[in-house]
Amino acid sequence: MFELNFQYLDLGRVEANGSCSGGYLKIIEETTDELRVLKSTREIGRFCGKTKSNTLLRFADSIYLFYYSDYPKKENQVRIRTSVLPKLIAEDRFPGLTHSMNPTIPEYVDCDKLIQSCSKTGCTITSPGFPGSYIRAIVCRYYISFNQGSQIMIGGNILDEYDVGTMEENCKKCDRNVQQTQCRNDRISVFEGRHDFTEEIVRFCGKGSIPKVVSRGNEIVIEFYASQDGRMHKGFHITVHQLLSKIDETRLGKTIKSENHLQGYIRPIRHWYPPGYSTEAWLIGKPSEKVWIQVHYKVKDEKILPDPYRKKEETCKEKWSIYEAAEIGKELIGSHCSDNRENIIRSYSSKSNQLLIEFESVQGSTDGTSSDFTLFFLFYNDSSGGVPQEPPCSEVFHLNSTQPRLSLILLQNRLLLRAKSLSCSYKIKANDNERLRLTTKRIKFDPIRQCSSSENNKNNLCSLNVNKQYDTIKLLDSDGDIIKCICLSSTISTTYWTTGSEIKLLADLTNIYPNSFKDRSLYQFEFEIEALENNCGVPQESTHTGKIVFPEKQLHSSQHEIDCFWKVELPKTYQPVFKISQLTLDKYCKESFLSFTFSGESEPYSRLCNQNQNSNEVLPSHWGEPQFESRSSKVIIRLRSIRPTARFVLKWTSVAARWLLSSNDSKTIKENDECEFRCKDGISCIPKYLVCDGAIDCPQGSYLGEPLDEAPETCLLITSRDYININWTIPVLIFTVILATILLTILCCKKSRDVNNVGVSTFNEKHYL
Repeated sequence: MFELNFQYLDLGRVEANGSCSGGYLKIIEETTDELRVLKSTREIGRFCGKTKSNTLLRFADSIYLFYYSDYPKKENQVRIRTSVLPKLIAEDRFPGLTHSMNPTIPEYVDCDKLIQSCSKTGCTITSPGFPGSYIRAIVCRYYISFNQGSQIMIGGNILDEYDVGTMEENCKKCDRNVQQTQCRNDRISVFEGRHDFTEEIVRFCGKGSIPKVVSRGNEIVIEFYASQDGRMHKGFHITVHQLLSKIDETRLGKTIKSENHLQGYIRPIRHWYPPGYSTEAWLIGKPSEKVWIQVHYKVKDEKILPDPYRKKEETCKEKWSIYEAAEIGKELIGSHCSDNRENIIRSYSSKSNQLLIEFESVQGSTDGTSSDFTLFFLFYNDSSGGVPQEPPCSEVFHLNSTQPRLSLILLQNRLLLRAKSLSCSYKIKANDNERLRLTTKRIKFDPIRQCSSSENNKNNLCSLNVNKQYDTIKLLDSDGDIIKCICLSSTISTTYWTTGSEIKLLADLTNIYPNSFKDRSLYQFEFEIEALENNCGVPQESTHTGKIVFPEKQLHSSQHEIDCFWKVELPKTYQPVFKISQLTLDKYCKESFLSFTFSGESEPYSRLCNQNQNSNEVLPSHWGEPQFESRSSKVIIRLRSIRPTARFVLKWTSVAARWLLSSNDSKTIKENDECEFRCKDGISCIPKYLVCDGAIDCPQGSYLGEPLDEAPETCLLITSRDYININWTIPVLIFTVILATILLTILCCKKSRDVNNVGVSTFNEKHYL
């Protein structure tokens, strides 16, 4: 391969018709076939004008250069550096060379190619000898034909460029559609079709990048023409892609119905379309619906260039119009012209259930980028009487025998998401003898506004979320307690039960990003809610005690799975001690269990199954800590069983802490002054009316088997519901009586001895004297 590096060429000039005058450099190559029998010699072009740093690559046996000048001048110079490279080195140095390796095939035939398939990354078309300069006096045609129903896209890649011929001087600043008519000599033309070339899509000449051009059909022809004379040019590089499915022409030219598309976009066609092109789109909703659209028109950062070919009576290069489309006719409610160089955002709402959008272009487009607008459409129910700026989003639903199930989609009206923040309430009610089962189907937050998986497991996130940094969905029980606080996207179905006949869903979106109502992939909240008969029974409760017996009545034979919840509410500062006198569960602990969970927490503090029924007493997890520092005064009891054989009898007592933390000093512990009866564990107290009531209410703990608050020595001293606390009073009283008796006896004896001693002393003294 010959590598001719033209470091400098200044010889003659290029005329308007493309011919060389005053001088030129003619190049002739000579090649022979592989058998060295046939020899061919041909001229590959006459180059003139000024050029620097161009390379010509040729596979030949010999290269002849002929220098001609009408009037040799000092400035006429040709400086060429030549190299001869072996074939393998040439292909390695210049990958992608398209020049024929077979000298027996004329080049004007060899550069005609047929492309019928491309890889996922596309095909590449280059001018002969690229990346070196192309030769002259050639016409190359590249036939591209893909499967029926597909389309062809060329250009749009960062590597797609052209350096082909020159453009007329007076049209270098013309509109591209005008420029393509001014390429008189070297040019690239793209034709729609294959055999008849009925329509030229676009033409390129001069120097620039190749924009994206998309055909309407599955066949195109790219034609490259180079005249006999001219300057040296680099040529072109074009990528070709097969579009397996037709490009959705942004719904223009189609009818859009709300049954198929609740919302969507209408955008300009991003590929070639001819001058005088027009199309329309119909938006048709249900009889009770209306259509709302928002138009965004963005102006390109470019100056408007004069167009000498534009007719004065033409008012708009491109224009879209919006009509109220009633049955009797249409009424214009909005329009925009591409000549109005301003960014706009406008909203329109239909009076009926139909809108008509028309788009028309006087000049056409090579790549569909001359008009940059987007129309967002949304069908909405007109029950609210129009499109309010801040639509209400609180609703109440009733479930009954005719409608025992509800499929609930929060924020179904996407227009709600135009607000910066939302707090919506959805209440679902059932009959008094029923409870509700809620199943999550799809939870999709804005990823930037959602919490982590660890935070999603903490229900107290909803109450502690002071800074409102996360979006949340709260599930509230009948009494207002939080069943679950959801703040993480999930497509996994999860089931929650109420303990009563009501549930409330609170959607709290704290910082909705603009235009999120257009993104259907965000803020999706779908639930399935079902009302079921409450076969779990109701707890028997008093102020400090209670009892649950399951089942209260014989279970229905068709009921196989049991999932029951009971809520135990205790007086403030009190904690529960649960005592189980009977428990029958299936042997599968993962699916059959009895659990105890503080309201607002996700994990139970105790979970009993068939394998750990040894204990008949359940104490809080923080048992023994001063003041029983608890997260809640409510406990959720759950019975789960895969068979209807589950049985249990459970009693509970509200106990108080014997020791309290001082409010002034968190490290100081003091005794509870309101402790009425101190249990033997030294930790807890119970109200006095529970003592000797026939049931052991104190925690049994290590005193298992002892009667505790039902001890005979305690109950014998009680003559009424008031009692004497015998733990210390009786021993102290007996000790005091005995001690007083001893002291009185000692004092009396001492006084008697003192009297006798005085008499003897006097007598002795007198006797002595």
